[in-house]
Formats: sequence, structure tokens, C-alpha cells
Amino acid sequence: MALSKGEKLVAIYDIYPQNVFNVVSLKSQNITKPADLKGKKIGVYSLSSGTLQNLQVLLHQAGLKESDVSIVVTGLLNFAPLMQGQVDATAATDTGLLVGKAKGLGEVNVMEIKDHINISSDIFVVTQDTFNQKKELLKRFLLAFKESAQWMISKPEEAAQLATKVALDGQNPTTNLEVIKLRNLSSVSTLTQAQGLGHFDITQFQKAADIYKAMGIIDRDIKASQVMSTELLPPK
Repeated sequence: MALSKGEKLVAIYDIYPQNVFNVVSLKSQNITKPADLKGKKIGVYSLSSGTLQNLQVLLHQAGLKESDVSIVVTGLLNFAPLMQGQVDATAATDTGLLVGKAKGLGEVNVMEIKDHINISSDIFVVTQDTFNQKKELLKRFLLAFKESAQWMISKPEEAAQLATKVALDGQNPTTNLEVIKLRNLSSVSTLTQAQGLGHFDITQFQKAADIYKAMGIIDRDIKASQVMSTELLPPK
């Protein structure tokens, strides 16, 4: 969206190449496919969050518009409105769903956005000026981040224990471990296994850009290959 408005940016590292967003509904609602969302109330974290954008993609894939549903801002703890019947479904993330289930969410139907478009959930982006002027600093940062991600993948139990000391909401090591396992899964892909953590799937990003343009989320064509760089990535 920033690129669409003319910002000069460069994506330098794919943090989570897997799409971690979903749309969750109680089994009793019998919402099993995107088309079933028509006329329903659907919760999102906020109107500027990935939950809304990914919900829009899901609706688009089913031939629905945002006006075909009622979108309700429910905040980060958005499973309470679902459990209380205030919304029929809610857009969330894999870790959000994990926490919701731990709090008694019960039996649900889950539609994974990645089954429709597996666009990355998080990337590191810098301005073009920063990219040009601070390459050595950025290389050191990406190396440190990659090594930390590799450590968390290889030692999830140790990472879960560390989180009890340093994470704001990491007091429960069992929950930490489950969250870490999910994040480890979202950190890797067939591409990263071949080329190393952080590498981009340009084809998928271009597909997403084209879908966003067709949906009107962005108003100009974006060439993914021109705004994504692997130049600063550490060697595998």
C-alpha cells in the first residue's frame, strides 16, 4: 500500500513466508467455505490490520465484496465476541487461534487464507535511501536475525524457557512452546529450505500485488521483482 502511494521502499528479508491468517467460526454456524460468509458479521483486529486485508482476499476469491458482509472491529482478543455470539466468524492468526482454544473456544471451522493465496505474513522493509546507505549495518542485522531464527527452530524448548524471562506475555512455557512451534513452521518454505531463511517467493508476491490491484486495495501496478532484494541476505 505504501508503494502504491509512491514510497521508495525495498523489502530485504521474508520473516514469515507462510500466510498465518485465517477465518474462524463456531461449528454451529456451519461456515465451511468463503461463500458461506455472505451476509455474516465478521470480526477483525482493526481496520488497519492484516486480518482485514486477508479477509478481503478471501472474500475476493469467493466473488464477494466487503459490502456483502458486516465487518466488526473486535480488537486483539477477538474470540470473546465469537464465543458470545456477537459475530458469526472472526479473522485471526494461527497463534491467536491457539490462545483462543486455550481459553475455551471449543469446536470450530477454520478457513486458512494460505489455501487461497500463500502470501508472506511479515517482511523486513527499509527505505531506498537506507538500503543504499547502510548496507553493512543491514547485513549484520539480518545475519543476527537469521541466526536467532535458526536457533529457535533448532532449540524450541530452550527458546520457550527464555521467553518466560524476556517476553512480555511469555510466563507460560507450555504456551510459549506451542507459539514458537507455529512461528517456526511459518518461518520456512520449500524456497527457504533450498536457498536459506529470508528468501522471497517473487511469484507469490506478484500474485498478491495483482490481486490487491484488482480489489482496489492499491491503485497502481507494482512489480515485485523491482522492490525486493536478496542482496543483503546472509549465505545459506
